[in-house]
Amino acid sequence: MEAREAAELLGVGLDAGRPEIDRAFQRLAREAHPDRHPDDAPEALAAANAGFARLIEARDAMHRQALLRERWEAGGGGRPPTTADASARARNALPPPRPAVLALWVALLGAALALAAWGAPHPLGPVEPVARTAAALLGLAAFAVTGRSGWMWLGLAGVLATALMAALFTTIAALLGTLLAVAPTIALVVAGRRRA
Repeated sequence: MEAREAAELLGVGLDAGRPEIDRAFQRLAREAHPDRHPDDAPEALAAANAGFARLIEARDAMHRQALLRERWEAGGGGRPPTTADASARARNALPPPRPAVLALWVALLGAALALAAWGAPHPLGPVEPVARTAAALLGLAAFAVTGRSGWMWLGLAGVLATALMAALFTTIAALLGTLLAVAPTIALVVAGRRRA
């Protein structure tokens, strides 16, 4: 349910705080609760149940909207919340990481993968390390931004291919680069899971 529809149903403004939302819900719930009409026909009781369920859904949507607004006002970053944000971000317990943090993790991952490719033999040609590094960087960065699992698998395939090549053609730089790639890989996967 969109926040605008929820606000109309509860009779509150889009900028209502949680106490105001709760008061409106309690007032409407007392009137619409199915237990208030035990002797009604089954059709009327089913309609009362459906109406009460919509009230609960409206309260939850408005609570999500209020929580987004509170986070934004507290300096959580990003842009101000819109009515679509409440339902789109309902599953997210944590706000997404800031772009500067994502850029830092992508840069660290790129440096680690470059170190893993540097000085190691490339039996599949010089394009191969570039391709796997690009797959890892693009996949994990896109997953961190969108939360789509296909990007995560592409990025992890690039990182795992780098680890495999480092294990097959062991050099200190390749092993060190692979080890250094672990932290940014985990950070980008966690960032994407917040959006998924």
